[in-house]
This record gives sequence, structure tokens and C-alpha cells, in this order.
Amino acid sequence: MEENKKIVVFTVDGESFGADILEVSEIIRMEKITPLPQSAEFVEGVINLRGELCTILNLRKRLGYEPQANNDDAKIIVVSEAQSGLIVDSVTEIINVQAEDIKPIDSIDLLKNGGIVDYLVQSNDRITSVLKMDEILKGTSKEKQEEVA
Repeated sequence: MEENKKIVVFTVDGESFGADILEVSEIIRMEKITPLPQSAEFVEGVINLRGELCTILNLRKRLGYEPQANNDDAKIIVVSEAQSGLIVDSVTEIINVQAEDIKPIDSIDLLKNGGIVDYLVQSNDRITSVLKMDEILKGTSKEKQEEVA
């Protein structure tokens, strides 16, 4: 199906998720987030990232999990080219994925979040859902921020 990939693996509510490393520009510590009134429920607000506004989404809320306070391991994954970040419970590792470990989701009929899952990675005894960053970030573009302002 695909070539070998590198995946950033992170957890949300104890579940293992991933993002293609080519879609991640950096991983930063949690910092003070300025709330954005009238934004989507999963948009926590914005931060100043080296002079640029970076919209911060709570991935826990975006995926439909119960909200909870961020722990000491919580990180922000900054998505390349989108100037947006995702709050995750923890970043666990970066893995090299062989093509034979990549499983398409086409065969799973009732996948709850099928629109945001790109493919599954099966390695050792763990299955990681690799997310489509463009789908996760829908509705959070700068144009949407300007419409609200």
C-alpha cells in the first residue's frame, strides 16, 4: 500500500494515536493559552509561537472523549503549514513503520471516526490509529478566526 513512514505516537484517553512526522513541525510543552470566544468547543484558544498566532485544539474534545485537566505529560503537537497545535495527553515515541505494518481502514464498515483516521499501524501487539491532520483541523483556519472576530 504505502512506503515506509515515521509516525509520532501520542496518547489521548489511554488510546494510541499517531501523526505522520511529515505533518508535524514540532512538539512543545503546554503553555498559557488565550481563549477565543465563540470558537468551536474543541478550540482551546491561541498561543504566541515565535511571534505567530497558533490556534490550539484539544484533541481529547475533538475526538469526543470526556474533557479533563491537562497532566504534566501533556504536550502540544504543532502541525506543519497549518499554524495549529493539538493538545495530547502525552507523546510517547517516534516509530519507523514498515509498509507491511500499514493497514488501510477501508474494510472497517462502522469506524466511528472513519473520516479522521487515515490508516492503522499494527506493530508488535499495538494498533495505532494514524489521524488525517487536515480533517482534524477542519473549521479552525485563519479565515474562520477572522469571521468570528
